[in-house]
Amino acid sequence: MSDYRLPMDADGVKYHGTVDQNEENPGQFMYGLDENGNKRIIRTDENGNVLTRQTGSKGEYVTFFEREVRTENTSESRLYKPEGVKGFNAYLIINGITGTFQSNEGVRLRISTGYRINRYVLSETTNWTSASNRLHVITTYPGIQEGNIDLINGSSVISMSNPALRIISLQIEIDGEFTSGEGIDCEVVVEWLI
Repeated sequence: MSDYRLPMDADGVKYHGTVDQNEENPGQFMYGLDENGNKRIIRTDENGNVLTRQTGSKGEYVTFFEREVRTENTSESRLYKPEGVKGFNAYLIINGITGTFQSNEGVRLRISTGYRINRYVLSETTNWTSASNRLHVITTYPGIQEGNIDLINGSSVISMSNPALRIISLQIEIDGEFTSGEGIDCEVVVEWLI
């Protein structure tokens, strides 16, 4: 191995690798292994970020309830799971809260799913919160485990280890006393998981 020499380009520059389709940018390929142990080129975007696609990767975001200041529950609205989607994250983003709240009042997110014979089979809610700048997340994905999650007081997470069902219903639930100009500034965004 002591007599190994790097190949030399026509202009005398030493490199080990290849050039792109325009015969520019000499360099080396990075390789990874696929599930069968075969070499595969690791591809990057124009900024050098590794392009990946894997089970559980993030898909598109859908705004389910627009951001606005609310003082009462939203209607229970349906969302239909797109083809090829295995799960989702539903985010209740709480930007600000003003009003008067007792224990077990404020805002929370309800999910209902498993629609059969004119009713939902499963209905879950996040915990009530009356704290501003908090996030509630409901995640549904096959095999997910909640694990150790450190939450800021007033945030809430629910993890359901099952595939997303075809019909999903979400509702923002609100309870408390509000005077003029008070309310809960919030929105719900759904992120589909492929």
